[in-house]
Amino acid sequence: MTYSLSLASIVPASSAFIVKVKGQTRTVNTVTVTGNKVTLTLASPVAYGDAVTVAYNKPSTNPLQTPQGGQAQTMTARNVTNIVAAAIPVFNGAIIHSRQAGDDI
Repeated sequence: MTYSLSLASIVPASSAFIVKVKGQTRTVNTVTVTGNKVTLTLASPVAYGDAVTVAYNKPSTNPLQTPQGGQAQTMTARNVTNIVAAAIPVFNGAIIHSRQAGDDI
């Protein structure tokens, strides 16, 4: 999550965030705040093409805020841009068989 201003190093509880992946709530394991970014680490990864939303419920203790004390307000579910790359096939190997007389081609 990116905010327009730098945030204080005050970290809200993970329960302040609701992340849904394909409409299902996904547990937030950890929250980190650095500069103007809030990073949420989920209990399981998001896959290519998954629809993701995030919401923030301003808690009474340790809300997201600027160093000057301006507090981020509760935010209803917002769409998240999913930039997880599609799986890429990787060459695993090849086998050469000898052809014998009478084998079908």
